[in-house]
Amino acid sequence: RGRVQAGLAIGPDAIALGARDMEQSALIVSVDGDAREASFDVLVDEVVRGRVNAGRKLSLFVPGYRTYKVRLVPTAASTVSYDAAAREVTLYPGNVQALGWKAEPYVTVFAQAISATGAPIANALVETAKGVAETDSDGYFQVDVRQGDPITISKGDEATCKIHLPKLTVRNDFASAGKAVCR
Repeated sequence: RGRVQAGLAIGPDAIALGARDMEQSALIVSVDGDAREASFDVLVDEVVRGRVNAGRKLSLFVPGYRTYKVRLVPTAASTVSYDAAAREVTLYPGNVQALGWKAEPYVTVFAQAISATGAPIANALVETAKGVAETDSDGYFQVDVRQGDPITISKGDEATCKIHLPKLTVRNDFASAGKAVCR
């Protein structure tokens, strides 16, 4: 004869089964995106409560009648872009709250910004969704960028232009784009 205690959490976007640390409420944490090798510790009120890998889900059963702050922290140094801010959620008995993050890889790109005429764009602001930099006197710059994101170049009163990088060959989280035409 034996006894088994288990829990089933059903939310609008997720289902989870648990058999340890049973409580009446649950958090279902998921990470999507292209950073498939990324792994994160899940902190609930600044205490590590589990680990979730990109493309997976983690169910955490917690007491109800409480407000929790949930955030992710990478388990290793990595070049992954994700929302690092804590998310606040209030749970009541029987509640299930699904929390989803998106993890995208990024690379550090080294390139020379040139105009359509081939002239270097010197001393200009370089912006991406992931970073900010400045070109030097010869138009060279280094900036973090996610694959497919445009690079915006702006210089004082001159017109802003964009660089759309081709598929990059990445080595050790770095990529060289050579001469990059800003249009």
